Amino acid sequence: PVIDTTGLPPSIQRELEGVNTALDQMQAAIATVPADQRVLFADVEEQARQVRDAVARMARSAGALHTYLAANRAEELQGRLEGLKQRLAAAQDDAARAEIGAAIAAAEAQLARREQLMAALERYRATLRGLQATAEELAGRAVNLAAGGELAADEAFDEQSSARRITELKASVAALEEVMRVETETI
Repeated sequence: PVIDTTGLPPSIQRELEGVNTALDQMQAAIATVPADQRVLFADVEEQARQVRDAVARMARSAGALHTYLAANRAEELQGRLEGLKQRLAAAQDDAARAEIGAAIAAAEAQLARREQLMAALERYRATLRGLQATAEELAGRAVNLAAGGELAADEAFDEQSSARRITELKASVAALEEVMRVETETI
């Protein structure tokens, strides 16, 4: 299965396409590993499918975050905040000052919220980069074994290292998926 990138911003599309390619290459490489060494990749293909499904779900959230952030540019918000501060400094009426003060507080909260959303989007992108690197690493291991290569010292003593790497990544993706869900519910 391929992650549908239709309607997503180009930068997110490129990142998802990189993940798709890496996962496809990993699965193709694992298929070439001799049967007696397949235990090193037990459950990796199923775990990779689950990760791909989670990444696909998160892609929609990331797209929503990107759209929100593009519509609420920091420079524009900062300019609005500065304009409000100038109006507050010039205001004489207490009621007007109170209204402007409330507007300043709301603009500051919106800027802070924007920063939180930027951080969530960056965590998403970092997770995609980690996923791609892990898939590429596992594909390299599989290609090496299929070509008759030797196991690296750390793999020789840990038959679960490939499965553990993808399981750790799956846990990381699941945690981020929850963060993305919560973040996008509030925009």
